[in-house]
Amino acid sequence: MNRSSMDGSSIDRSRKILISAVVCAFNEEEHLSSCLDSLAAQKTRLSYEVIVIDDGSTDGTRTIAMDWARRNGGVAVRHFQIVHGGLSVARNTGVDRSRGEIVAFVDADARAEPTWLENIAGPFSDPAVDVVAGRVSNLDDRQRFSRFIHRVHFEAVMRAMKDSGLTGANMAFRKNIFESEGIGFFDYFDRRGDETSLRVRYFGRNPSRKLVSAPDAVVHNQHPDRFFTWLSQQSYEGAMTAVIESCIDEHIKRAEIIAKLLVRSGALAALPIALLAAQDLPLLAVLALAFWGARMAFRARYILESMRGGVESEGPLGAIAALGVVLTGTMARDLGYLRAVPLLLLGKKIDMGQSVGSVVASWDD
Repeated sequence: MNRSSMDGSSIDRSRKILISAVVCAFNEEEHLSSCLDSLAAQKTRLSYEVIVIDDGSTDGTRTIAMDWARRNGGVAVRHFQIVHGGLSVARNTGVDRSRGEIVAFVDADARAEPTWLENIAGPFSDPAVDVVAGRVSNLDDRQRFSRFIHRVHFEAVMRAMKDSGLTGANMAFRKNIFESEGIGFFDYFDRRGDETSLRVRYFGRNPSRKLVSAPDAVVHNQHPDRFFTWLSQQSYEGAMTAVIESCIDEHIKRAEIIAKLLVRSGALAALPIALLAAQDLPLLAVLALAFWGARMAFRARYILESMRGGVESEGPLGAIAALGVVLTGTMARDLGYLRAVPLLLLGKKIDMGQSVGSVVASWDD
């Protein structure tokens, strides 16, 4: 089995290494052409191919992909249609079908800057680097909430995580890590979260390998334009965190998960308790607020980065709005986490062939 990435091979930029740019699409007829146009316009001397994985679309995605390939003979384009299985299935198919030494992913509703491929390939010149995280910018700054949530949440998360952040809309891997480690995206994750699980598993096994950021490798992506859409995403990601910690990450012990469960549940209950106890039981109110403050302190770096983003976006009042967004978003994540963990700890059987969305929905029955 080829283990060159683990042996520290670097990218030989002098011989036009082939990069596979993988676009996973499900009912993306509205956006796919723009994404593919941006990939055709790449300014790079590195040869590359574009792979479109059509995840069982029921709209015109397949026709658009095939027509685009016929019109753009200067770019190697391959299109594969699969039975709808979710994002992770599509990503794994893209890895399997790729011919490049580097496999780069971009969302179908995103647009890549002309230097994206060149810049996301650059860090692989370091033989210790196996994963590169690009930067995601907001696609439509005209939509006020979309612009705001990009600044106060998405950018804040990446700044808070420094070099350990990874977003599925813009990421690249040495293909050999999939081959040599027998590792891939869990089919169980249908919409979000699988890049997180892959990062946890791979670097848990290989702590000496590197994930680095490439801030000049930019794609522009759509962000939620409604507050409650974003809150729903946060709740889903909270459930994803629970699944990753409970079922995937062997480095996290059962006692740690229970401790996190207690902290999150206590934080959610703290503010109502403080309000109800303020008059008759002031000490209890103070203790509840202290508990809530401890939970927020755990997210202090993210909160500060979010408020900074709020100021950059909307001025001083933006910092106050950002704080409100952070607090409600944290509550939504904690609710998603609390919804999942007790059932997982009680031995709820997980069908790894079933999507998380389906499993979580079934828990309501």
